[in-house]
Amino acid sequence: MADASGDDSVGSWPGLVDQINKTFNLVRDAFGYALPGGAFLAVGLISGQFNLWEVQNLLAPYHLPAWVAFIAIVAACYPVGTVMAALAYMPFMLVKYVYWMRTRHPVKPAAASTSTSKTHGHIEHHDAEPADPADGTWAAWLLYHPTEVAPRTMQVRGQQPKLLDTLDRRETLTLLAASMSSAFFYGWMAFFWLKLHFSTMIFWAAIATYIQFLTGLPHLRRVTKAIYDADGKISQAAAQASNHGPDLAQLLGDLIKAATAALKKIG
Repeated sequence: MADASGDDSVGSWPGLVDQINKTFNLVRDAFGYALPGGAFLAVGLISGQFNLWEVQNLLAPYHLPAWVAFIAIVAACYPVGTVMAALAYMPFMLVKYVYWMRTRHPVKPAAASTSTSKTHGHIEHHDAEPADPADGTWAAWLLYHPTEVAPRTMQVRGQQPKLLDTLDRRETLTLLAASMSSAFFYGWMAFFWLKLHFSTMIFWAAIATYIQFLTGLPHLRRVTKAIYDADGKISQAAAQASNHGPDLAQLLGDLIKAATAALKKIG
């Protein structure tokens, strides 16, 4: 009984870690979007562009309970944080979009080197042979950019997801840093320097999110292709493993266990 309880205590740690990871993934949006959105609104509150009395008067006609008002404020912070993240990642997404449009619709055909051609093909179609990250081209920079999704990464996530826990945490922290920097910088610009009206902020927020939508379409196309390639590689690896035949070591271990159990019964 002591051994069984010890096994349960040891076995509970992986379950605890999995639960922590799931919770971390669920609150990723809160760290990456809601919190920076709240920081942007806090800058506006400090600047004096609006105050808590105005917010209270805005919600007063609805007679909302305190917890509903809190959820409403968090819900308002989320889209603001989305705009902050879009502004932070916009330079990279614009460069990737321009390069994607250039490779799909070239102005004039030009002879390209072999390494550059492989890099272009890998960015557009995620070919099996990756490009050299040290070749110094724009294509290689975009290919190995952290915002890109490669089939190899998807394959590792499907086979050994725990290996990417550190990557996911650091990606969330990077998103938080990018969104928070945008919240402070654009908050200062909008509330202290330009003193924009709320309607003007909504207009520019709509422009930023629409640019994010346009630049996100080719990125989703590459992510989808990477998922298909990773799924094919995982299926191929599974098929090769099944063709290797039975595991002799496992069969021998099962036979030894069965023989030991039979000898105990005879004794």
